[in-house]
Amino acid sequence: MEETLSYLKKYHKDVEIISSKIDDIKEIPESWKKIFCANSKEAKIDETVQQWKGLFANELRNTIMYLEENLIDVNLIKYKGKYSILYSVLSYEKRVLYYEGGNYNTAHFPDKLKLQWDKLPEAIAKFYEKLHDGFFYYASGGMGMLQSNDIVVFDDEEWGILDDLAQPLNICLSTTFGIFGSGMGGYVAVDVSDCDNCKATLWFSNRQPRYNINFWDIVDEWTVIGLQG
Repeated sequence: MEETLSYLKKYHKDVEIISSKIDDIKEIPESWKKIFCANSKEAKIDETVQQWKGLFANELRNTIMYLEENLIDVNLIKYKGKYSILYSVLSYEKRVLYYEGGNYNTAHFPDKLKLQWDKLPEAIAKFYEKLHDGFFYYASGGMGMLQSNDIVVFDDEEWGILDDLAQPLNICLSTTFGIFGSGMGGYVAVDVSDCDNCKATLWFSNRQPRYNINFWDIVDEWTVIGLQG
């Protein structure tokens, strides 16, 4: 545990691993308390995977399968006054990668997204309301579903690629939000004014966008790629 904490502190100096009185923490969801009140590490892992399955068995089936086979620990952590679940996952090369699942009870979304929240596809809203406030690589905050305060409001960004588009822009920047970040300038984004059946845009800062993709297909694929290392 000391080795893990030493690694975590490279990125957040005030990070703590919480291991006692978890049931008394008012800020965290009851579903999290169920995980951390389990009486063994194996039981905590199983309860965590079951919660993912109960909510996203179809949308994130490959991610869940990878977690089922390679999740070796879950811990409650706290930094900057906020709680998260730290996932310790084995990569293909058997290195431990740390992923963070934010606390949906303390999510803080951009104002422009809050105004459009009722137009967000139901399954995406469910992720942030019932599972995690983002799920991402701890060290970078990327390669995953972005934490609420990191969701990209397209209308607020300068996109040089707009001058180089081969085809007319097929999204409305004022209603488009980057929900998943690749960590390398790519986003899986949804235009809430026109996102029937979770259709999304694969958006790059330096490449042509791909429109009308299935949001969960690409998120599931990219999440597994990140977990594999």
